Amino acid sequence: MNQTADSRKYYPTALALYITYFVLGIAASIMGQYKQDFAAMWDAAILTDGSYDVSGVVAVIAAIGLGRLIAFPVAGPLSDRLGRRLSALIGCALYAIFLLAVTFSPNLYVGYALAIVSGMANSFLDTGITPSCMEIFKEKGTIANIFTKLSISIAQFLLPFAISFVAVRELPFRTIFLATAALIIVDGIFLTFLPFPPFERTVKVKGAPKERMKFTPSAVVLVCLGFTTSTTFMLWLNCNQELGTLYGLADPSRIQSFYSAGIVLALFASAALLKRNVEPAKILVDYPAVALATLAAI
Repeated sequence: MNQTADSRKYYPTALALYITYFVLGIAASIMGQYKQDFAAMWDAAILTDGSYDVSGVVAVIAAIGLGRLIAFPVAGPLSDRLGRRLSALIGCALYAIFLLAVTFSPNLYVGYALAIVSGMANSFLDTGITPSCMEIFKEKGTIANIFTKLSISIAQFLLPFAISFVAVRELPFRTIFLATAALIIVDGIFLTFLPFPPFERTVKVKGAPKERMKFTPSAVVLVCLGFTTSTTFMLWLNCNQELGTLYGLADPSRIQSFYSAGIVLALFASAALLKRNVEPAKILVDYPAVALATLAAI
């Protein structure tokens, strides 16, 4: 059996894996869309304009990053030694806990703990889903990785429309949280039974020399780039409503859809460029330059 035919049996698994990133896209940005609701639920101070002080909610959202930091040292080795499936299922379970519980949290402190759980879920999915997709689409690993970002962007593009749908029908703001929790639970059940591609289990050899990490100038630049791009991404996702209000948009939540549409276009452009053997380093220079110019204009 050739490699392509052998990989096809894992395509349903790949679809289920990408759905987890769809949920990740919602979970990473939905609290930013409902800051006023969470502030009201947690008895935040009322400002002079009648709105609630959302600084506490923003602090809770920031705890997602803390959760990622806590879980990564555990999630990576677990995925390499015990399998991608286990890491993915832990991520699904943690996201289900976050989505089911956060809208019922009695105070900001419980919300902060649940945001840490959300960040941990993110880490476990990263260490389970991305390697699995790379192992399924071996000869097109870069494109497979791009589609994980596409899944996130599609979710964040659709989220404002879902929020409008819920608002028009006067449904509780927790509706989307609960629906997304149901989706990740069902997806986790499928991932329990779907086949995963084989992987080489990492085994420590006694007496083997320890490899030391070397920070070259290029590595330092890439780390800084990863930090600034991720920070900009999270700031935009969680503060774009305030920016939309500042500019007088009738529906500030829609600004996220435009942002996500830009991400989708960039992903397809990147895929086309990589297919034409354009060096990734050139893309890494051009995109941040465009982002800097756009942020300066805004």
